[in-house]
Amino acid sequence: MFDNPFSLPSRQNPHDALDPLGGDGVEGLKLYVPVDNTETAFEQFERSFPGPRELTRRGQLIVAMGMSGCGKSALINRCAYRAMELVKGADGDSGKLQPVVIDARRQTNNTDPSNARVERVSRHVRDFLEGRDLVKIPDRRQELLDSQPNEIYSALEFSLKSRDVVVLVLLPRFELVESLVEYAQLSHPHVVFLAELRGGHDVQYVRQQLESSDRNPAIVMNVGLMDDSHGWEFVQQRYRHNKHPVDKPRLDRQTVQEMVGSRQQPIREFQRTLYLLYEQLRQAPKPPASIDFEYVARFYYQIGGGHQQGTDG
Repeated sequence: MFDNPFSLPSRQNPHDALDPLGGDGVEGLKLYVPVDNTETAFEQFERSFPGPRELTRRGQLIVAMGMSGCGKSALINRCAYRAMELVKGADGDSGKLQPVVIDARRQTNNTDPSNARVERVSRHVRDFLEGRDLVKIPDRRQELLDSQPNEIYSALEFSLKSRDVVVLVLLPRFELVESLVEYAQLSHPHVVFLAELRGGHDVQYVRQQLESSDRNPAIVMNVGLMDDSHGWEFVQQRYRHNKHPVDKPRLDRQTVQEMVGSRQQPIREFQRTLYLLYEQLRQAPKPPASIDFEYVARFYYQIGGGHQQGTDG
């Protein structure tokens, strides 16, 4: 039996987004493929990201937007990893900058009111920083933070034990632009927010809504659906990375083009389909040497769209 070339051994759920900050590690960076506008978006992030030292003076909001499954989670994870790299070791006011990453994406429920979601994240950030002895909050501010937890961000400027700390906060997903506006206002010095905005929003409208004169301009990136060339590039990359044997079942370019062209789809759905297809091929007594679109069409019919869900992407 051969290995599934679309399996990612670093995680339990093969459909979850790439995450070099998590289980994928540095090796996960090699799995990114320039599809869905993600490479262009990442290059935009690198061009727009302020100098690391500037982050101790002005806050920053970074947003990946697009339809469900288009790669937002993988993109924001990559941006968070790159931001951490850029900050780590850069010169600060009194020494080398120190990035602190706080993943707050699971701290809220979709049913929570917007203000409750923001407060839950703020309390988590405060607890995280206090638990690691990174802040010393004066007694006169403790009561204020208990009643107004969102004040933690403005308090960092004087309560961080080191002025060279930059806090990177991964936020829960957003459906509405208006819910992000508050974070644009909360991005005080030493704070970088990274967020995903789901849906077909207009990029210029989002940028205008997030404008703030005393913050660094929000970095807003957009990802989309796959096209024929993207699908083939993705398949080739996975074959190469996983050293898929040439004598085992393979998709050819025409079949991949038909797969993508017949039902334009986001990267998450394409990855999931290929993973399940190869799981079936691995169990087949006599798997075909090559996989044509007729075989794929029969597979589509068998699974009937009942895919296991992964992260939103």
